[in-house]
Amino acid sequence: MRARRSNQPAVRSRVLGVCSLAIAVCVLAPAGAQVSYQPGQAIQYRDGAEWRDAEFLRPTPSGTQAIVREKNAFTSSGFFERAINLDRIRTPIAGSTETPIAKQAAPQASRAESTTIQPGSAPVQAGGSPRSGDYDIYSYGRPSNPLRLGRINLSGNNYRFFDNGDGLLGQGQYSFAAGNVIWRTGLLKSYGWGGEFKIERGGRTHSIRLNRVTYAMNSR
Repeated sequence: MRARRSNQPAVRSRVLGVCSLAIAVCVLAPAGAQVSYQPGQAIQYRDGAEWRDAEFLRPTPSGTQAIVREKNAFTSSGFFERAINLDRIRTPIAGSTETPIAKQAAPQASRAESTTIQPGSAPVQAGGSPRSGDYDIYSYGRPSNPLRLGRINLSGNNYRFFDNGDGLLGQGQYSFAAGNVIWRTGLLKSYGWGGEFKIERGGRTHSIRLNRVTYAMNSR
């Protein structure tokens, strides 16, 4: 009986040692995942096959993700916040914005969007200017499933910008010169959208390229 009792302190010591090691590992693990970015710092995050520009806001409580903010033309604030895994975040490469990391296939409309005209799918006509009317806005950020983001109505030299629920988001004036729509005033100017204009499908489609993956199209 004495021999058994004399072994109990040694067993307890070994058990406590193992527990202490496990606790130490648990304490050290989050420390190794500390975020090196500062609030307000410009970053890029990986979205599918491309890197997108954003702003670092703060790490999540778990320490494995970060809350980032990026520009978004379809929110009332003009920004959108999301959580991104830390292994998908990097500091921006000099002179690079939304840098592709892999060659993407040409945009293809999904079956659900069978009535959508794919930009650049037909010969382009020279000359002409944007006709008045509604231009549906489609984003081809994910080529297999383009998203409708709202519409722009052109009338004279004025435009109105509506969301998908037909709510008016903003309005202003535009002009057209050298094959480009120029947003002179209002919300679209503040968004910094472009306006490369094309006439396609024998004049049936007028398209305005708003940014790299977003188009406004009027089709007949």
